[in-house]
Amino acid sequence: MNTSKRRLLLMARLLALVAAGWLLMAGDLPAESALIGEWSGTGLYATARLTYRANHTYVAQMQHREFGRVEVSGVWRMTGRQLISRDSKSGENIAEILKVTAHELELKAPDGMIWTYRR
Repeated sequence: MNTSKRRLLLMARLLALVAAGWLLMAGDLPAESALIGEWSGTGLYATARLTYRANHTYVAQMQHREFGRVEVSGVWRMTGRQLISRDSKSGENIAEILKVTAHELELKAPDGMIWTYRR
């Protein structure tokens, strides 16, 4: 086998290994469908109810100890473990998805607070 063919074969194997690695890592990522539905949570200063819809819209209702009732709605998307939401009041927010199961959602908010929501 000549040198060019060996290099090509080596590159093809390397590419296959890289692709397999990406697929294995992607297997740990949450599916968007896991977020769909209503979630309720209680934090240090507020209680919240989130509703994520399959059409990538959401509604967030919060009862804050100091600010009272706050409601925002907008659009959402996922990129890896990032949950990116956008609304007309606060613009774009990026939260980190720490955990999502059929009954529990754990998010790290942009301010660093960790929120746990349940169905």
